[in-house]
Formats: sequence, structure tokens, C-alpha cells
Amino acid sequence: MPTKLNMKANEDFKKFRAADMSAHINKDRQLNATVPKDETTAEPKMTVLEPENVIDINAGKAIRHSKNISIYFMFNGHEWEAHEVLGVPAGAPLPVVTEMYQSLILNSDPSTFEFYELAHQAILKRWKDRRG
Repeated sequence: MPTKLNMKANEDFKKFRAADMSAHINKDRQLNATVPKDETTAEPKMTVLEPENVIDINAGKAIRHSKNISIYFMFNGHEWEAHEVLGVPAGAPLPVVTEMYQSLILNSDPSTFEFYELAHQAILKRWKDRRG
């Protein structure tokens, strides 16, 4: 059975909607009233500066090229870095390298002596070549 339409509900909704819209309009008017409309609040203009004098900090200095401090040697068909084998940082001083080499020889298996010896000899050879 069909129901009767509530025609009054439609009128109530229109009244509610009108009251809601007027509240929003009043709120917008209040917000706009608080913002000053004078020209001093316009966007600031960008200031263009003159280019600065660029000073080359490297002018007059000789360019230093990087040194290759890695020392490689061949053992058992493979290429090894001597400092890594001995467990010292690349470019370590010769006394540190020799001390670590002697420590490895004392505490390692005799089958590894040749490996450590070749690493130490490669570093010594590089030091002798640099010294003259």
C-alpha cells in the first residue's frame, strides 16, 4: 500500500537549509571584515641584488693528484691487496705493517707464511721504490 508523502517535511528542510546558508554567509562576512584591505598588505616585491664577486679559492695553488696507495700482489692465481691481507689500513706506516706481519707469523699456521711473506714483501718493495 502506498504511503502519503509528507509535503511539510520538504518545507522544513528548505527552512533549515536557508538558516544554515545564512550562518555560513555571516561567518564569511565576519572573516573578511577582520582582514584589512589596505595596500600595505600586498605581496612584497622581490629585491634584485647585484652579482657578487666570485673568488676562486684554488687560484695560485698547484693541483695535487691523488696517490694510489693500494698495493696488489699475485698469490695462487688471485690478486690480493697487501694491506688487507696483513690487516692494516692502506698507507699504514712501515713499522705498523712490520709489527702486524711479525704477529701474524707468530700466531698463524705455517702453511700461510708464504702468503703473508708475499704481502709484506710487496709493501716493502713499494716503500723502497718511493725512497729512491
